[in-house]
Amino acid sequence: GAVSLPSAALGFALGVLFTLLALLAWIAYIAWRQRQQEQGGDMASLDIPLRPLSSTLFEGLEDTGTATGLAAFGDGVHYNEEPSISPARYQELWAEAVLVDEDELSLHSLDELESTLCEHGIHCVAAGTADQHQKYYLYAQELERPSAVMLLELRVREGSSAAAYAVRAPPRFAPDARTFVEYFLTAISPLITHSVDL
Repeated sequence: GAVSLPSAALGFALGVLFTLLALLAWIAYIAWRQRQQEQGGDMASLDIPLRPLSSTLFEGLEDTGTATGLAAFGDGVHYNEEPSISPARYQELWAEAVLVDEDELSLHSLDELESTLCEHGIHCVAAGTADQHQKYYLYAQELERPSAVMLLELRVREGSSAAAYAVRAPPRFAPDARTFVEYFLTAISPLITHSVDL
């Protein structure tokens, strides 16, 4: 039999309604992704692909083969010597993390930067050049609390000793992250000359 006019009109209206709902859901998703990228800081806006560093980067360093941890001051915090976080997982953590501390400094040498940090359990997951800066994305993972991962972005201006860092942490570990900031600054102190304005 023929479809009645009211039935056809109802079907058309429902089709339009579902199309509008799908469109609104898509717009909401795009807006959410933009907010996530904005909250992610510089890392989300890098115009270079985030890439793992080669395994030869830390060539010559002693490989203990164990995750015994490294002591940080007298509060009992230890950082895993051999954590394993993929670049993709790092970006997820970065998007969720909150800014804990940031500052500027001047480094008199970059030759030993990566090896010095690696010796202290601060590992580089990716690096690249963008906005006239060499950027390093690093992290340290607490041995006793593996979900406590401290994230570090280090930016060094090309052709200069001027540098800046930003430390981020998962929200629930942010109150404890000051210990890591002090640990990082102590680790890198042999390479620091003085604070600078970027």
